[in-house]
Amino acid sequence: MINKVLVFIEASTFLFIKNKRTMEQKEIKPQKPFSQKKKITKKPSKKVIDQEKLLELSTALLMEKDLYLLECKMKTIRDDTNIYAVIHKKDGATTHIDCITATKAIKEIIAAEGFDEEDYSITVSSTGFDWIFKSDLEYQIFINNNVKIKYEDTEQDKNITLMGTLKENNEDHIIIENKETMKVMKKYIIKIKLNN
Repeated sequence: MINKVLVFIEASTFLFIKNKRTMEQKEIKPQKPFSQKKKITKKPSKKVIDQEKLLELSTALLMEKDLYLLECKMKTIRDDTNIYAVIHKKDGATTHIDCITATKAIKEIIAAEGFDEEDYSITVSSTGFDWIFKSDLEYQIFINNNVKIKYEDTEQDKNITLMGTLKENNEDHIIIENKETMKVMKKYIIKIKLNN
């Protein structure tokens, strides 16, 4: 019995010593004062061409080449500046050659504005089959194209979805031709997109 008690005492003493060592090991070391920490300095970001100016100048230059620039967005991550552009050819399908032409035109403008064109990654694509209209100009650009339109019918108090050919663009309404000709007021249009 005495041996059991001694073993128990030795075991509990061992646990106590072990726990005390563990506590000592977990002792928090004092940190360096704030003033001694390394200061992180940011590199000055390089200047990039203004997105609105690029859109304006590119639109004008591409119109001379019978191409419409529908969208031009810039995104800068670290030192990389990516330009994403969407073009449309009024007569005929937009080709790979048209995308190359647009890329070269955008590079010309970047260089003409005093920026290094090699600092930009440019991606140009066509509108695709289901381009969503984003501006009033697009109603004119896409005349004679198939569209899908969702609009509010105030007489029936519900939303209507209609597919047809965009035949006419006026200041306050458009004309869609399907089996019959329909006049849709622009202020009631919820969404209109290409439906090719």
